[in-house]
Amino acid sequence: MFVLSVIKDTIQSKPHQFDGDYEERLTTSINNRYSNKVIPNVGLAMNLFDFVEIGEAHILPGDGSTYTQVVFRLVVFRPFVGQVLEGVVLTSSKEGVFITLDFFDDIRVPPSRLPHNSRFDQNEQSWYWAYQTSPEGEETRLFMDPGKRVRFRVVKEIFNDVQPGEEDNGRKSYELEASMAESGLGCMLWWLEFDDEGEEEEGEEEA
Repeated sequence: MFVLSVIKDTIQSKPHQFDGDYEERLTTSINNRYSNKVIPNVGLAMNLFDFVEIGEAHILPGDGSTYTQVVFRLVVFRPFVGQVLEGVVLTSSKEGVFITLDFFDDIRVPPSRLPHNSRFDQNEQSWYWAYQTSPEGEETRLFMDPGKRVRFRVVKEIFNDVQPGEEDNGRKSYELEASMAESGLGCMLWWLEFDDEGEEEEGEEEA
């Protein structure tokens, strides 16, 4: 889910920042610049991991700031395609189920990747899995309500070239498309209940 990415950048330190440890100043500047920001084709930057190389500080004519070329490693959120993760249902719409990891909300499970025979309840504004409980076709509605913990598989990552202000209109710079259309995926409570039912049946047979 998290990877280390090597970044090369020139970091500015202003005169009022000159007091204190130099590496601490660079660390603060790097985290302020990158933390919680999407780097195109890299992922969502979390924080500085370590320094690879710190160059000499230079002062430009007429500018009291120092500029240092730094090579460093960032902790980046970028799950690989096929990875199974756990999150919480944030909201639902006809476009699918949206999942949050607390620090990242742009995960969508489209209707085509929900469990087979899933339907959208307009009144509840929630998707449910119409689980068949008998050969006669009786069904139980297993809702994917907001707040429920779910397990999902990453099937696609999407990087968008988003201009300032476009995210306010719903366009995201980094999105994940996920699937819950496999056994063991979906609301985690479903599978705990199924396991409990299986254990009860085994106990009855042994008796």
